[in-house]
Amino acid sequence: MIRATGFTPTTLSGGWNQGKASSATTRAEPSFTEKFGRRLNVYWLASRVFFDYKQAQRKESRLKRKLGIAEDSDSDDDPSVTLLWSNIHERNAAKLTKKIVNLEGFWIKVGQYLSSRSDVMPSEYITRLTSLQDSMPPKAFEDVMLTLHEEFTEEEMLLLHYIDPLPLSTASLAQVHRATLKNGRQVVLKVQHRGVASLMLQDMENLKSILNMVAKFEPDSDFTSIIQEYNKEVRKELDFRTEAENMNEVRKLLQEQNIRAIVPDVVPELVKERVLVMDFCEGFTIRDLDALDSHGVDRELLLKRVCDSWAAQMHVGGVFNADPHPGNILVSTSEIDGDASVPVLLDFGLTKRLETDAKLAFAKLMHASDETDVDALLQSFEEMGLEMNRYDPFEDMSAMQRSFGSTIPQSKAKQMQKENSEQYKERMEALREDQGVQKGQKLRNPVDAWPAELVFFGRVTNMLKGLCSRLDVAHPYLNTMANAARQTLREAVPIDDRADRLIHSSADTIDTPLQRRLLDAVHQLQDQDEMVGLQVCVLSQGKELANIAGGVLGTANPRPVTPSTLFCVFSVSKALLSIGMLRLVQEKRIALDNPVVHYWPAFAENGKNEVTIRHVLTHQAGLANALPDDASLDVLLDWERMKGVIEKAIPDHKPGERTMYHYLTYAWICGGIIEQVTGAPYEEYLSNILKVPLRNLDNNLFLAGIPKDANPEALAVLSMERRQESKGAAQTADSSSNKAPGKAEEGKKVLQKYRGREQLMNPSVFNMRRVREAKLPSANGHASAAALAAVFDSLLQAKSPLLEDTILEAARHHNMQVSPLDEALLLDNSGASFGLGFQLHEFDMEGGNKATAFGHSGIGGSIVLSLPEANLTVAIVTNRLSQNSKVRQTLLDIVLDDFGLEVPQSLQGS
Repeated sequence: MIRATGFTPTTLSGGWNQGKASSATTRAEPSFTEKFGRRLNVYWLASRVFFDYKQAQRKESRLKRKLGIAEDSDSDDDPSVTLLWSNIHERNAAKLTKKIVNLEGFWIKVGQYLSSRSDVMPSEYITRLTSLQDSMPPKAFEDVMLTLHEEFTEEEMLLLHYIDPLPLSTASLAQVHRATLKNGRQVVLKVQHRGVASLMLQDMENLKSILNMVAKFEPDSDFTSIIQEYNKEVRKELDFRTEAENMNEVRKLLQEQNIRAIVPDVVPELVKERVLVMDFCEGFTIRDLDALDSHGVDRELLLKRVCDSWAAQMHVGGVFNADPHPGNILVSTSEIDGDASVPVLLDFGLTKRLETDAKLAFAKLMHASDETDVDALLQSFEEMGLEMNRYDPFEDMSAMQRSFGSTIPQSKAKQMQKENSEQYKERMEALREDQGVQKGQKLRNPVDAWPAELVFFGRVTNMLKGLCSRLDVAHPYLNTMANAARQTLREAVPIDDRADRLIHSSADTIDTPLQRRLLDAVHQLQDQDEMVGLQVCVLSQGKELANIAGGVLGTANPRPVTPSTLFCVFSVSKALLSIGMLRLVQEKRIALDNPVVHYWPAFAENGKNEVTIRHVLTHQAGLANALPDDASLDVLLDWERMKGVIEKAIPDHKPGERTMYHYLTYAWICGGIIEQVTGAPYEEYLSNILKVPLRNLDNNLFLAGIPKDANPEALAVLSMERRQESKGAAQTADSSSNKAPGKAEEGKKVLQKYRGREQLMNPSVFNMRRVREAKLPSANGHASAAALAAVFDSLLQAKSPLLEDTILEAARHHNMQVSPLDEALLLDNSGASFGLGFQLHEFDMEGGNKATAFGHSGIGGSIVLSLPEANLTVAIVTNRLSQNSKVRQTLLDIVLDDFGLEVPQSLQGS
């Protein structure tokens, strides 16, 4: 008995003729004729659209000639050209949308995916295809009832009290009806369309054929591998019992991760292969912009929860909804606490499961891309089965960061598309030149093999980023994914290997007031999320007043920092290299005011005859920028080759005329001088003179690269602070190796492998093993805080084994401050002046006297500092880098206060 309000229990059970279908019902399987006609329709439309665009390209060429515009010029902003393409897009978008609606099934999913890509699809397509996110024309209710009776027993049918014959929505695979159970529970029935399974499989084959055809005409548009993988997974989507399991698993995961998002509860006894019954959730579709505003939805919070939900699914649970189009996401309107920004996640039919190894590999991919950790990126490729046929890791990193980077609001999408298109053209031209490929010839595909999971991983990324774009929200997508990924990477470390306390037990052996104050400070830094791992050591006349190792090796490595953990200390290395130079002065093997060419004849080339040893130590040699403009990282890490570059370098100014921080070249100049004078590698000389002060700490200091057999678990992993206010260092980490070069940087420098100089400006690159192992003593020294403190404390001893008092006093003489250049990201404590190789800081002492401390800081937070008048040496190392390091400032302030010293201006806020 059919009533306007729905179906009664009698109708649902015995009142329906279960043996016969009415004339309006659909056969369970379509006929051969129907399938063949469908295939012809698909091919006919594809060919029409394809050749329409080919014809449009010819029209554009004629129009450009008529307007006097060069063929290869960027004319997107010309009104005539814009109108031409807008009309083409509008015409074909209308054709495509109309045909998709007629074909239904799988093609609805294709259209929904395209409509979610507002970041790349023309707006005309977005406008037309967005209608596919709405409900499709409904199937006959008789079909629904027939399927229900085929799937449910009579007893199960009696559990249904009421079904609304008008569907809530009709999607590509199923139709959804609101219903009430006998116990009053409000639910929805998801009922699969009859015959949809075989049509869907045929459509997949049709699309595969179309893409094969497109690939022959447009080799750069080969997407057949995507369809092959999708075809393997689509059968799972047709069994709603699997979907119910997926929903239960994801719901539990989001609850455990404290992510506020709703996954409807299912009714277990009413879950069948073609029918799924779940709770009804009040809400509206996330793409309803007017509703978002009228309900006071916080779009950024809403999308954060959406992206957090998928981050947890992909990188923590390893099971994720691979079809997150806007039609599958609602905004709840029934939250008791009035929260208007809670997403409801629907349709877990197409859900991908990752094996443990694959989940870890993708987690490493996200973490590596977020931290610009090139070694970890290559490891993730290997572990997931992504095989490249060339070694170009920085280009790979750049590609990953473009793909997974922050979302682009739709209001800015057109401009960004234009910029991205220009950059793409530049990269393609540079690649052709680099590979010796003529224009029009196909470039070599750098990928030999794709992991199957990457298809769905990319699909989710594109759809979520497209959703953020459509809602006009800039969301830090990569960072969101990486935060979840790091949780999985940390949990993959065996429990026994993880740090079980913040402070290493070695700190228990020292009990001084200063040690206790520093311990409290470290705990506060941890509570404030200001640290990852650190060491601090304070010595006075050989006595340890404090020595603390705390935290973990890295954001994704929960192993403990120990007293012997090695940290990359960046420019702190320069102070140690300077000790070697000053020792040669003391030994009268070099003289401060003698020209370098006196010891290194080849240095004289290109007018460097007047550069003295003093000029080198005070950063006045004019060679701060003596770097090959388009050198690869391999070139810059080649010690002998770079010494040759220095020999041929042309100074920027006359020696002594300006003070410019030699952030990298200091290594090759000083190291080259030491080697010319001693006749041996510079590291041998430094090792010999540092043996006495280091004593049993000789494995805690490396100035010519770490040993190739160094245990990676003894190395702190660098990470950059991500806070918005930390614009300097954070921006460098995110973009210095990733930005496309400007107009002046054309040719090879468009390609990442020729941008070694920019890459070395990114501190995260110093996590690379080959950078760690390189000879670059101006930037990649590795040390523990105890080793640094031991060396500098020995300089304060009455009979120093390193330098005599007269040499040290000369080194503490103030020279000019660094010239006001754009060098804040390269030199911490940029307000300090230089002595002979050391940074100097002036302290006010008792009685109005002044005293000069010497040492050096490293970008991001590490520092070593000695003040002879106070018998104080302090060394701090950290792997959480920021331009204004809270770790360094907090710990240094406490140490200086303990000695009754005020922090000088040159050490404040640095």
